[in-house]
Amino acid sequence: MCTPPSSSWTIKKIFKLRNLVQPWIKSVVGNGLETFLWLDNWHPLGPLFSRYGERVVFNLGRSLSSKVASIINNDSWNWPRRRNAVTKEIIENTPTALVPHSGQSDSVIWLLNGQGFSIKSAWDKIREVRPVVAWWKVVWFKAHIPRWAIIQWLAVLGRLATKDRLQKWGVVPNDVCVLCDAATESHLHLFFLCPYSSYIVGQLLRICGYRRGLIRLDHEIGWASQHMTGNGLQQSLYKMVLAASLYHIWLERNNRVFQGFPRDALALMSVVKLDIRSCLSLWRRVKRSSKNQRLCALWNISQAVFSTV
Repeated sequence: MCTPPSSSWTIKKIFKLRNLVQPWIKSVVGNGLETFLWLDNWHPLGPLFSRYGERVVFNLGRSLSSKVASIINNDSWNWPRRRNAVTKEIIENTPTALVPHSGQSDSVIWLLNGQGFSIKSAWDKIREVRPVVAWWKVVWFKAHIPRWAIIQWLAVLGRLATKDRLQKWGVVPNDVCVLCDAATESHLHLFFLCPYSSYIVGQLLRICGYRRGLIRLDHEIGWASQHMTGNGLQQSLYKMVLAASLYHIWLERNNRVFQGFPRDALALMSVVKLDIRSCLSLWRRVKRSSKNQRLCALWNISQAVFSTV
C-alpha cells in the first residue's frame, strides 16, 4: 500500500512505522471473512505477501484482496490442489492447532500485551530506554509551565541553536554573545555565566532567599535535583524562577538577534517576575506558614493562594 501523496506529515510518519508495528498485530482467524489472506498477519509465517511476493498470489490462484474464508470449507483448510514449493511450505507451517471456526468472527490482538492496543505499550517497545535522569523533576515538576519547560529541557541537553553551534554549521558569521558582546555565545555562557543573565537569575533567586555567586545552569540543576524535590510553594517558586528566567533570557537573545530590540536587565527581570506572579496568583490551598507568607509578600502575591475554596 502506498502513502497517499496528499497525506499530512503526521500520517506519512505513521505509514513509515507499518513494517515495524505489523509483527505486533495478530489476526485471529474465526470464519475468515474479515482477514485478508495475503496481507494480514494471521499465519505463523507472517503476512504471506510480504514473505513471498506476488508469486504466491498467482500460485494459489487467488486475488490480492482475497480473504482467508476463500480457503476454508466446513471448518477445515481447503488448500488448492495445484501445489508447488511455496504452497507446500505454507501448508507445512500451518499448525494443527490453527483451525478455523465458522461460528466465530475474526479478531485482532495486540501481541505486546495480549489485549487491546495501548500507546504506552507501543511507545515502550519502539523507544530507546535510557536511565532516568536525576533532574527530570526540576524541569517537569507538578506546576511546570510547558513553554518554559521545553526551552529549559533543551538548554539542559545543550540542544538550543546557540551561536557557537550555528557558526560550526556556517549559519552565522560570528559567535559573539548578543547579551554582553564580550564572550562566545554557548549554553554554558548564556546560562548563566553571561553578566546579563547572571544578574537576572541572581536577583530573582535572592528574592527567594538563595544567595549565589557564580551561577552555572549545570551546577544549579544538580543542586536542585537533590534539594528541590518537593512541590511546596518554596520549591515550586525556585523551579519557576529557574525555568522562567531561562525562557525569557533565550527569548531576549532571539529578539536581539532577529529584531534588534534590546531590553536592559532590570526591564527583563520585571517581565520574568510578572510572569511568575501571574502563574502563582492562580494557586489555591497553599499551606499557610510564616515562610510561605513571607514569600508571597516578597513576590507581591495575593493572600488568596491560602484560600481553601
